[in-house]
Amino acid sequence: MREEILVETLNYLWAQDFPTSRYEVILVDQTPQHNSGVEEALTGMGERENFTWLRAKGWANLPAARNRGIEVANGDYVVFVDDDVVLDADFLQQVVRAFEESGADSVVGPVLMRPEKEPESVKDGVSQEGDEMGVLESRWVSAGRGCNMSFRRAIFQGDNPLWFDHRYLGNAILEETDVFTRLSAVGGRVWLDDRIPLIHLADRVGGCRAATFKDGKRLPKHFPLYFHNHFLYGVKQHGVSGLRAAFHQFRMLGESKSMKGIRVLFLGAAFFSGLFKLLVTFSKGEWDWEKISGKRFLVSKPT
Repeated sequence: MREEILVETLNYLWAQDFPTSRYEVILVDQTPQHNSGVEEALTGMGERENFTWLRAKGWANLPAARNRGIEVANGDYVVFVDDDVVLDADFLQQVVRAFEESGADSVVGPVLMRPEKEPESVKDGVSQEGDEMGVLESRWVSAGRGCNMSFRRAIFQGDNPLWFDHRYLGNAILEETDVFTRLSAVGGRVWLDDRIPLIHLADRVGGCRAATFKDGKRLPKHFPLYFHNHFLYGVKQHGVSGLRAAFHQFRMLGESKSMKGIRVLFLGAAFFSGLFKLLVTFSKGEWDWEKISGKRFLVSKPT
């Protein structure tokens, strides 16, 4: 179950070969209610001095959760991992080393897929064919995956801080691409380091997928939000002409073998629904982060 995987992921972080005084673990928890075993485990972790457990109330949004974690972070680096990953014990140590050696503004790591059998370590991970982010080769890149990306905290501070755009909805596809694009626009550099791979279990139950997935399958509302996010990214980067990017995604999905007859009609309806949702998003103007964090995304420490 996804909830138990969260506890396992946290245990990988507690098992790091890194002084506990030098790192903190911040869990921005978007699950309304855990089962009793997980609740007990998380409550027990709350006794650790370097653990902060924040619970979202009323609204789950991945970019907003990232922003909230950044707000309460204290270290020089902010490391993002998903709640369903497998890490090596030297993961944090190697992240810090990669920053120091490369001088990069962001350090990302290879993302490996789950093997057929349950993995015992990252060495059991599988590289997906054609996936550049699964290649164990250090190099400069333009972006990374949200489940294995780190930043200097300084880029989220100052007069023009970088933030994750909480207008990306549902499973928030493209939210990390957006932030890497804006980082590059201000001269930021991204280093992919082959010493910090992880296995992303990509569990389809829970997490930010809970908004648009059920029992591991996409719900109908997934597709309007999928197109909304592509519309949003395209318009942010290229203005009105950026709408073509979402149309390209529509064509790719429509040409797949599984899309025939009524499914194509449904996809067309989702496409225009996503466009309508974008208009609603822009009609609200630039959302005020303080308003959202205070009224729609309440986060507090468990009592």
